[in-house]
Amino acid sequence: MRLRLPLERSPLLPLAPHPSALYLTLLALAMTLLPHTGFQPLWISALAYALIGWRALVEWRGWRLPPLSLRLALYAATLAGILLSFHALHGREAGTAFLLGMLALKLLETRTRRDLVVVIFIGYFGVITTFLFSETLPVALWMVAATVTLTAALIATHQLPTQGRQRAGRPQLATAGALLLQALPLMLILFLLFPRHTGPLWGLPEVRTAAVTGLSDTMQPGSINQLVFSDAVAFRADFADAPPPAGQLYWRGPVLTHTDGRSWRATPLPPGQPPRATPATAIGSYYDYTVILEAHGERWVLALDVPLEAPSGATLIEGYQLISRETIDSRSRFQLRSAPQWRSEPLTPEAWLDALQLPDGYHPRARALANQLTAGSDNDQERVARVLAHFRDQPFYYTERPPLLLDDPVDQFLFEAQRGFCEHYAAAFTVLMRAAGVPARVVTGYHGGQVNPLGNHLTVRQSDAHAWSEVWLEGRGWTRVDPTSVIPPSRVELSQQTQRIREPAFDGRTLDERPAPHWQPSGLDHLRMGWDSVNHRWNRWVLGYSREEQERLFGRLGWPQLSLRGLLLTLLLAVGIAAVATFALLQLLGRERVDKVSRPWRRLLQRLARHGHRPERGEPPTRFAQRIEALQPSLAPQLSEIAALYTRLRYGRDTDPADLSCLRRMVRRLRV
Repeated sequence: MRLRLPLERSPLLPLAPHPSALYLTLLALAMTLLPHTGFQPLWISALAYALIGWRALVEWRGWRLPPLSLRLALYAATLAGILLSFHALHGREAGTAFLLGMLALKLLETRTRRDLVVVIFIGYFGVITTFLFSETLPVALWMVAATVTLTAALIATHQLPTQGRQRAGRPQLATAGALLLQALPLMLILFLLFPRHTGPLWGLPEVRTAAVTGLSDTMQPGSINQLVFSDAVAFRADFADAPPPAGQLYWRGPVLTHTDGRSWRATPLPPGQPPRATPATAIGSYYDYTVILEAHGERWVLALDVPLEAPSGATLIEGYQLISRETIDSRSRFQLRSAPQWRSEPLTPEAWLDALQLPDGYHPRARALANQLTAGSDNDQERVARVLAHFRDQPFYYTERPPLLLDDPVDQFLFEAQRGFCEHYAAAFTVLMRAAGVPARVVTGYHGGQVNPLGNHLTVRQSDAHAWSEVWLEGRGWTRVDPTSVIPPSRVELSQQTQRIREPAFDGRTLDERPAPHWQPSGLDHLRMGWDSVNHRWNRWVLGYSREEQERLFGRLGWPQLSLRGLLLTLLLAVGIAAVATFALLQLLGRERVDKVSRPWRRLLQRLARHGHRPERGEPPTRFAQRIEALQPSLAPQLSEIAALYTRLRYGRDTDPADLSCLRRMVRRLRV
């Protein structure tokens, strides 16, 4: 025989434990679903919100819930839609869509308190799945609010119906907020001491590509006739000391060595661990800094030109490129060291041939131009200077709207279009150098960055994506040459919006020689930098709290070699201390409140005891008052009012502080 509790059999509405329980649940579910609208198909979000609205109307209008046949049809249609959209029911996207769809459909059969509790707990899982797609600070704050609302709804479902006035949802929200505050110490301890995972905790945020400025391991000059500058953050950097001057802010990414005449590509990485390269030798000072990369779906690590060593989790390969051991699908943090002046190792014969490779049948006019410009040159450095002078003196323009070059991009750019952006100039310069017998290659990455004075860090955006060249000079090794920098400002054609984002300054001088830009930030700029600073701290101290950071923390505390067992014991000890301290504090605060209420009631019991009236063991105050009134009718109804007021103050939540004064006054006036 199955025992059924009255709570399970009682209908949810209108005999709900609190009138706002269902509405609080619907509000919490709507808040939980909101961040998913940017990651799920539109029909999933539309279906979920339509069902939430339908359930609200059912309660408000007093309609019947849909019949079983309609619910089954909706279940089948939702399941079919998920299969058509994702071709599966498992995985991050499909699994989350299935969870959200079934959560919304569950509302159509919610009749009891138990049903509502099930919906709320599934809503908690909906909160968790949000972090599979986004871990940004706004999303985290929004999900905290959703969690508080879900907890308030859970509290409301377990409260018995009460008499008198009620503020819809406010007491439950206050209680849920108090519970969250009480959990903060435990949450902080778990965050700091729980063993960190080497990979992303929640999953892999989706990486979307678009025809905007950014970075790729291939380059095809002439295939794009409009460059759209993206203001999205590529990475942020914190320097141990002052950041380098503007002329040294070249952030090294993929090095492109091979060309087929139309496109450039990096050397394919072999499967498994890529081969390590000999680090460069620093000449003079170097910079220590931390880079926090946004997810880009590749393995390269952006480093200030050039990195001197590989950080933890990365490898230094040919071309002084840093390659992560895992795909960077979530924000990643790297401790780096780079030198602005460096000396490279001698070129191997294979690398020498690769740096001179040109495809047959391409660039005939560029080859002839290279021979013409460099004829009679005494050394490679003079050949570089002559080619740069050609770009500076001839009518070459930097523009975000270059013409399409689909035949021979280099020849068409040099002799016909003479308009392009950094890819055109880097590719053309590298071809001219190779045609002149100078080893050269294309380097892609980012150039520049904006110093945020509020956070004292450097923010590099996708609009800072850049391409330049490197040439091999005898006695100096690989040397950076940026042909774009020699274009005079009078031949720079950018829209006002692009100038606002990028603010280029090409005037023929090196960046170290240019004066600092005269830019006065507006109020909106201050807000933007403030928000960027907050995001940077969130990424660095919360999302970037890795196993290495945890080890450094324990090192500062005097435990540099804490084992996993020691870490777990420390975690258990800290949790135990926090739990005991929190319990003691709550008991102390609760006792103070109970003592104030119980003191007048105890005085009344002492007066009644002198007349032989004592409460029985476990007897509630209201029943004790009814028994005494039956024995001594003169005490009615004052004693019943005192007992009811004491019970409300002692055990209730929605109380008025003036009621305590009223209780004291009624006890004083009662004549036994």
